[in-house]
Amino acid sequence: MGEHVKTVKDRAYTREEIKKIFECCNLKNKIIVSLMTSTGCRIGAIAKLKISDIQYIEKEKLHQIYFYTNTKEEYFSFCSYECSQYILEYLQHRERCGENISLLESPLIRDDFQPDDLLSAENPKPLTTYNLTFYIRKILIVSGIRTPLKMEFRCPKKKMRKHKKTSRK
Repeated sequence: MGEHVKTVKDRAYTREEIKKIFECCNLKNKIIVSLMTSTGCRIGAIAKLKISDIQYIEKEKLHQIYFYTNTKEEYFSFCSYECSQYILEYLQHRERCGENISLLESPLIRDDFQPDDLLSAENPKPLTTYNLTFYIRKILIVSGIRTPLKMEFRCPKKKMRKHKKTSRK
């Protein structure tokens, strides 16, 4: 397979870049980005979050979020005020569309659905880490912070074996 080639150098984004990112986000993506920036969590932790993993603290007007619950890596963090407001708004939107938010096992960030499709709204499916990575990559490209990768970097060419035709007699 060869050695892994990094296509992007890891670094922290500047405040100006984060502002650009937020300008290109819908409400769900704002939650994803603000969770990562305010709590420092990894994208894989967001995919596993359930409504039961968050607790709104009225006095402080923010959420306490438990990551990797019921595992040895479990920890908690507090999100920013802005992130907390996005979460509240997002959950209210889902409730208005017919989802039962009181189900604590529902994912915090769910798959896309049509607001007028009650069956889809009532049956939330969690996003995968792959989905979240795709959303973040798309936002970074739209905001102009990253450029699209050439196809050769995304999918390395696989060497195809040549098969000899054998005939049976």
